[in-house]
Amino acid sequence: MADEYISKYIEPFALNIYLFLIFLSIQILFLWKDIDKKELKSLINTSFIGKNCVYLFSFSIFFLINGSSGRTTLPGSQIFSLLAPACLVFLTYEWYCKLKKIAHKKILPAELTGSRFFR
Repeated sequence: MADEYISKYIEPFALNIYLFLIFLSIQILFLWKDIDKKELKSLINTSFIGKNCVYLFSFSIFFLINGSSGRTTLPGSQIFSLLAPACLVFLTYEWYCKLKKIAHKKILPAELTGSRFFR
């Protein structure tokens, strides 16, 4: 019964979380090209570093619990397979918001404008 519940609800939701994580990472990659590297010092403040540390610590705790829960049959232990990547999504979203504020260009990236469809 529990395996059926996991495969029916938790695994597709985890897949969506991973896809959103990939999307945010690609957006950060595109923003990174438009950022003056000297302005990155403006990102470093106590609250931003603190949030990043909390997200990474939470991710590592959830990841370790998820890895050790495979040996046990505790009910609800599969929720940690969702919480670990969710912490990474929060971390990347925080970086995306900060980087978007200091990005200078607001145009499509060169990878997309070089296509024949945009001419």
